[in-house]
Amino acid sequence: MLKTFSLRHNLNIKAFLYAYLAILNGMIRDIWSTIEWKEWRIPGKKQKRLFPNYRKDNAFKRALRDKYLKDWEYAAHWVDSALKTAFSIMRSWKKNYNKGKRKRRCPIVKRPFVRVKQTLMKREGERLRITIKATRVRLYRFIKALFQVKRSDWRAHIDDDAYLLAGRGGSEREWRV
Repeated sequence: MLKTFSLRHNLNIKAFLYAYLAILNGMIRDIWSTIEWKEWRIPGKKQKRLFPNYRKDNAFKRALRDKYLKDWEYAAHWVDSALKTAFSIMRSWKKNYNKGKRKRRCPIVKRPFVRVKQTLMKREGERLRITIKATRVRLYRFIKALFQVKRSDWRAHIDDDAYLLAGRGGSEREWRV
């Protein structure tokens, strides 16, 4: 069972969210620029379709990471998070394009959000620690016995005004709010 909880915060992290949004869209544009379109004939018809292929190799990912890490003022792990999110968005776009549900245009992220990797957050008792800037600024949010589940497979997203925490648990009794 998957449950999602929204925890409000009053922290001023708009600059961080919009910086993350800018590098995320930049990474998507860079991945988009590497697309090679292959033409395939549809069996039994005279029509042809274009199918996209983009680079996914480690050298390309490392080059993207280094490019966006140059002027990044926040912790480096957010660039890694943006890179993973950009490739996830492109994978989703490609899947939907091949099904005919998307058009041949570059996807754009409009709503500011941050996907927090599992390794980037730490639960300390009833607190959740997420580092924004290395050794300087840390976000702490009080969690009132929200996650009593022993499993560690839960995810977090940060928006302008809330944390969105999603976790998987076995039964309804394991969750206490």
